[in-house]
Amino acid sequence: MQTQLGKSDKTVDSHKVMREKIRFTREMIDKIFSDNPQSAMALANEGLDMARTINDQEQAAWFLSRIGSCYHWLSRFEEAEATLKESADIYRRLNDTPAYYRTLSVLVGLKNTKNEYTDALQLAGKVIIYHREHGRKRMDYVRILIHACQAHCALGQYTDALECAYEGLAIAENLASKESVGNLAMIYLNIGNIHYYMEDYSKADEYYQRTAEEYRREGKLIGQGITLLNQARIYWRARGEYETALELQFRALEIFIKLGNSIEQIKVVLDIALVYARLQRFDQAVEFLERADSLGKSVLDQDNFLVPCIYLRKADVYSLMHDDAKTLSNLKAALDIDEAHNNPTLMSSIHELLSNYYERQRDFHKAFEHYKEHLHQNDAVRGAHRQRSIDEIEGRAERERMSREAESLKSQLISLEHENQRKSKEAELRALHLWQKNEVLGKIKSYIDSIDRFSDLDKRKLSADVRRYIQEGMEIDYKWEQLESVLGSLQAEFLEKLMREQPEITATESKICALMKMRLETKEIAGMLFISPQTVYTHRKRIRRKLGLKADESLVTFLERL
Repeated sequence: MQTQLGKSDKTVDSHKVMREKIRFTREMIDKIFSDNPQSAMALANEGLDMARTINDQEQAAWFLSRIGSCYHWLSRFEEAEATLKESADIYRRLNDTPAYYRTLSVLVGLKNTKNEYTDALQLAGKVIIYHREHGRKRMDYVRILIHACQAHCALGQYTDALECAYEGLAIAENLASKESVGNLAMIYLNIGNIHYYMEDYSKADEYYQRTAEEYRREGKLIGQGITLLNQARIYWRARGEYETALELQFRALEIFIKLGNSIEQIKVVLDIALVYARLQRFDQAVEFLERADSLGKSVLDQDNFLVPCIYLRKADVYSLMHDDAKTLSNLKAALDIDEAHNNPTLMSSIHELLSNYYERQRDFHKAFEHYKEHLHQNDAVRGAHRQRSIDEIEGRAERERMSREAESLKSQLISLEHENQRKSKEAELRALHLWQKNEVLGKIKSYIDSIDRFSDLDKRKLSADVRRYIQEGMEIDYKWEQLESVLGSLQAEFLEKLMREQPEITATESKICALMKMRLETKEIAGMLFISPQTVYTHRKRIRRKLGLKADESLVTFLERL
């Protein structure tokens, strides 16, 4: 009897020591998790072994969730998802509802990183409903709002994204500073990203500055590095100030090297290569491409999500260097790898770049085939989200048809249908444009092929004809009359409402408004109307002034609601 008691006492003591080690391990993981995910994962695996040794399921679930998050940071997404689901299952069996929904929130963030935005929003909706029903509007709720904001932003739903971001910001600012650590910066960063995609670069820069200050206050190096990359993006993508962008990128690279974060190093090295290529400093661009390759081989498996992204960035650089062979080989390599991942968003980007490549090569058949696939993949992303949104709205309308919300829900359904129509019309318009260009270029080619058979007089006439056809080719680039014939009554009704709203809008401004309503980019609008992007930007400022919009009001959102 004494022997059994002795063994029991030793077991209790052993478990007590183990629990103390677990507590210490958890504290260490929390300190180094975001800056050094490799070391955090090693500690989490040790903690998991200890938790399983003493059969503590709650602690095991916690360590599994951290291991899943580390896999996420290291871009090992399949392992991350499997581990996080295992953690969520344990919490569900333990009836630990708050922990279960916290783990689901982490899964939402993973879905965003994998570009599975419709799945992310569906899962986020469940977590948001839980928080609202239980009145848990604290930091866990703020985090899921951040994830929902990111998904909305990626799908171009900037109004919804801003609503999530500002709701999260209001809650975070009202909480104690200790509880808000790490989340204010994330909210500022997301608001900055939304304004960046809305092409309001001064507002984006303002929020990136707030993000940087918050991360400096918290001493979060990884956050400072990511913010520097976002600021650099404004300089090299939007403003063309490449030297300033390089300075910011190299500061970020120093941070990631100091932290030993190879994944972020790969991303910034690829960005640096592209900026050098834009500066036509091709030797340095190639040097950084090789550096990215070397880093990738040391830390990434061939089926890692980042690998096709590396090939895509390399194709961008080689395209700027006019190295067609390497451009095509990298695009094909990205396509081959990503077909296994079946990621519609990434597949859409690859097919769009392949279409552009073949159009430059005058292979219009292949260009058109890849462009159709690009549109198909875009539809797969948007269509799945639209259908789920429609299903959700219809379900709510059925349950609440006697409430005052019914009319609002119906209007959302109509809005979704209008968006679908606009996207279909845009696809028709792009196909018409490519066909017209092909037809004109074919005429020019036939004339040039037969030039040797003409006399000097005929050659002068031929030269005049070729110039005329080239001019026609330039003028058919989306004439407004052709736009109206393709878009039909949808835009005609919109333009009529616009002129009622503001009679001072000019003909050119009304065209720009109609194209913005279709969510076309500034460069695309410039190409359609045969004007410069800067002219489009100037017109947009005048339109905003005539419509009386405030600085924080979105012009695109206003036009969509008109």
